Amino acid sequence: MLHPCRSSNRNGFTLLEVIVALTLIATLGITLFSWIYTSLANIHRTERLFQEEAATTNALAWLSTVNPLLQPKGTVTIGDISVSWQSSLIAPIRQCQAPYSLNKSIYQTGLYSLQVTVSEGERHLSSFSVHKAGWIQTGAPPETKL
Repeated sequence: MLHPCRSSNRNGFTLLEVIVALTLIATLGITLFSWIYTSLANIHRTERLFQEEAATTNALAWLSTVNPLLQPKGTVTIGDISVSWQSSLIAPIRQCQAPYSLNKSIYQTGLYSLQVTVSEGERHLSSFSVHKAGWIQTGAPPETKL
């Protein structure tokens, strides 16, 4: 004999089926949110690296105008980026030889190592070292005959 509350036709889910379904949905949700968080963190890190690379490239371009013999240290602001450098002599200053001539050149040169720091406000972006020649004119150019 059948119990009146039990029937062979089931019209719904049991509590166990609902718990299993919710567990699967929660596991998939956690996995999805973890993947999204990791992706966003990677995007922010990549953006920061691109910003640091652009700032370093701009600093190197600007440092091509610096003569470390005349400006051994300094700070310059390029937009919102600050570039600071400190130079030290690594090869002695000497009189140059004029090209295609046995005469001395009108310039003295020295090789310098520049320690460069690039920052944006209080945030440090990069530090690097670059070698650069410094020069100074010590004589008058020779007179040319026309």
